[in-house]
Amino acid sequence: MRIDLDYIKKWMKISDEELMERLVKDAVGLQEEAREREHQAIVKERMQDKTYNTAFMREFFASYNYLHDYFSDKEILIACKHHAAKSDMAKEIAVRGHRDETSLGIRFVKHTRTEFTENRSGWSRTVMDNGTIVLMTSPYQSRFAGKVIEELLLQKLPYLKDFAVSIYGIYDKEQDLIFIKNPEKAEHNCDVSLYISAGDLLSRKTGTELLKRHKDYWHDYGNGKYDDATEKFLAGPFVQSFLAATQEFADKEEN
Repeated sequence: MRIDLDYIKKWMKISDEELMERLVKDAVGLQEEAREREHQAIVKERMQDKTYNTAFMREFFASYNYLHDYFSDKEILIACKHHAAKSDMAKEIAVRGHRDETSLGIRFVKHTRTEFTENRSGWSRTVMDNGTIVLMTSPYQSRFAGKVIEELLLQKLPYLKDFAVSIYGIYDKEQDLIFIKNPEKAEHNCDVSLYISAGDLLSRKTGTELLKRHKDYWHDYGNGKYDDATEKFLAGPFVQSFLAATQEFADKEEN
């Protein structure tokens, strides 16, 4: 890792003497601390941005409709501000011609003149024309959505901190899998990670109910080829320890 002294000094606000002392002891750690302070400053700005609000999140955060079944708007918005800028959720694009918001059916930003590409058979050219700038949901939200969802899940299901969890974008209940990494040596594709429905965890399902999605996925994927290996994996100590953690948490919630 390249150590950027100007970057560290900007965010750490320490004297040159203290900087050199700490560089000798832990240069990488110092830069990581500076990066965390920068992130905190960015998050603080997002928290104060009144245009980064619930209405914006509902319109442009692709995972919102799924998460809204389990979390409050306030919880989702705070997690979004921790991990995403407004520009991560929505992007401006130009539509040719001056159009009004009613005809577009999407968020109008402004009228402008800009460049457009005209394509003909075998050739293309760039032309200047009237355009309308509109705001569209970004198709690249998986880069931050997993972090937002992980933060929310850890708030509701703190036992997940004891496991290595991988989470990507979740947009509906049909594709809401999260992955609990198997710390033991994997022998087949089906035992690298335990596939669990986030919705099942949030609904406090326990025991064999939680394992159905994993079994169904690998049965369908391998046309039955992985059935025996899957059963062996699900009966093993790693999966059973995870099920025990979910059961213990569910029991505490009831009492």
